[in-house]
Amino acid sequence: MFIAELFDRLPTLINKTAEVDGIQVSINTNEKNASAYASSNGRQLGYAEFDREGNTLVPYDLAVDDKYRGQGIAAVIYDYVKSLGFTIKASPEQTDAGKYFWQKNRGDERVWEDQSVSTEDMINYIRKHHDNNLHSDYTNFITNTFVGFELRDIPVNSIKTDLPKLDTAKVEQYKKMDFSKAPPIVVGNGNILDGYHRANVAKALGIPTIKAYVGIKRVNEITMVNTQSKSKRQHLDVLPNNGQPIPEGQESEYLGDLTAEIGHGLQLWSWTDRGTVTYYVFDTRTRTSQLGTTGRPYKSNRDSFVIQGVYFWS
Repeated sequence: MFIAELFDRLPTLINKTAEVDGIQVSINTNEKNASAYASSNGRQLGYAEFDREGNTLVPYDLAVDDKYRGQGIAAVIYDYVKSLGFTIKASPEQTDAGKYFWQKNRGDERVWEDQSVSTEDMINYIRKHHDNNLHSDYTNFITNTFVGFELRDIPVNSIKTDLPKLDTAKVEQYKKMDFSKAPPIVVGNGNILDGYHRANVAKALGIPTIKAYVGIKRVNEITMVNTQSKSKRQHLDVLPNNGQPIPEGQESEYLGDLTAEIGHGLQLWSWTDRGTVTYYVFDTRTRTSQLGTTGRPYKSNRDSFVIQGVYFWS
């Protein structure tokens, strides 16, 4: 179908128009939808249509005229929409072409989608695509434990893939499929909430990392008291591996147990010794922990944490 025929579906009222790199870009919005299109010298080049919830847009249709494909027209449209203050979230039902478009543009500074997902959206995602009969204990755990989920690439060896009743036949079946097209798994506290078979396939195939929605844990109470610091010249046993990079696969040896994903590539680990807990902030990009804090919970509130000391490089 020629793209001009497709444009007949777009609303005629244009809210905003701008010229970007010689291309005229326009957007029309209402409370539930948004439509954007690009043109040049009176010729319509391409368009995108979105479902809208507040300032968050989820694309459900994108087309560029065959004559103008490969010239970055779709990226220009998305960049303009993003510049207006909208957040564009990747559709959970992307086509192969859509996935390629997102991956292609993730390599530079152009990343449009919101990498975070609310707990409610995550429960709906799992219910719609994987298991429609989620037990209330399961959904309550997600709601009460996490404030949201962040899409990340995580090491396969950082999650527990053991499952007593794992369907080995399904694992063997998945091995024969194009694993690059597998949807992200869902993890929280280092455990898999959805995607055991996908994680086991990645492990069996020797794939080092897997794409996952990682739960950002809810913090109940923190009380700051008696803070101190240590310099490089002082004893640094509170900083794992003396603040140097921790080898892959040895996180537990240096950090203890994975407690929570903080977001932005940071993790919170904990080491418990005779009732005292030491928390470490671990940067997965530099593989270092240069911040640690030690404390204990209130006896009357086991979810609280009284900080007795904070240690860092200075």
